Amino acid sequence: MLDVILHLSKYLDGEELRPDEPLKKHSGMRCGGKAALFLRPKSVEKLLLCLEALRGKPRFVLGGGQNTLFAGDFEGGVVCTLGLKGVRRCGDRLTVNAGETLAEAAAAAQREGLGGLEAVGTVPGTFGGGICMNAGCFGSQISDLLTSVTVFDGKRIRTLAREDCAFFYRHSLFSEGECVIISGELSLRPAPPAEIADRRLAFFRLRRQIQPREGGSLGSVFKNPPGDFAGRLIEACGFRGKRFRGVQVSEKHANFLINRSGTADDVLALMARIRQAVSEKFGVDLEPEIVVVPCLGAGGSWQYAHSGLTGKWADSFLR
Repeated sequence: MLDVILHLSKYLDGEELRPDEPLKKHSGMRCGGKAALFLRPKSVEKLLLCLEALRGKPRFVLGGGQNTLFAGDFEGGVVCTLGLKGVRRCGDRLTVNAGETLAEAAAAAQREGLGGLEAVGTVPGTFGGGICMNAGCFGSQISDLLTSVTVFDGKRIRTLAREDCAFFYRHSLFSEGECVIISGELSLRPAPPAEIADRRLAFFRLRRQIQPREGGSLGSVFKNPPGDFAGRLIEACGFRGKRFRGVQVSEKHANFLINRSGTADDVLALMARIRQAVSEKFGVDLEPEIVVVPCLGAGGSWQYAHSGLTGKWADSFLR
């Protein structure tokens, strides 16, 4: 790893290259171990330099970390997040770089008098992460607005049409980690900025009413099963407000876990208990919505990008 650090230090500054970085600083759950190296390239050119230097090495490409749980230390592992900023307008379309937050993208659309992103813009996280997980809320999802996504596929930069991105509920082609998202183009509709601002405020207020506001959360932990809500099933099993070690099921919304003083192991153990109870009571197999990144060197396999669990957690959680 030292050779990679020395090589990249020629091109990246101190904000872009951080050895032995605590990963709790980059997870909404505020827990996790350390990465041997944490990278935040601020340009496409620097991103490509990083990916070339990391070729063949274990790495994970992170969005904003708002739905990502790091399950331990990563011996020899690298976490790379994107510092790519910028929003460009062309007609009624807006191109947003992956490192912008969804809130920043919605604010830019408002300034430009382009509506449609108000609901999705309340979701925490980056634009690139939102594309990867097909983020959405209140009946709207980001794939409804996208026309194309520009990616690096490991060999070259190319642009994919929305139809080629395999979008469905909280999933996309990019969830499998085959590509790194650079930017996405949105098709929006002209509207007075004041009207857009009112809609954004209404969605923010609605989110505050129905979802917990505490820190130390990853948002919705499980995907909603077809025709039902994960929160309803979890609450019906008696978990609302319950606490396991340092992690608590939210009093406001049972599909949210709040980290009071816990570890990643505590989070995973509580998730396993919830999943087992819902399966026994309703016969429903809850699927995780959060991204769980397993540790290296402890029986877990490194995943470039993964939604779910592998390695030592597979037996206890997935089955």
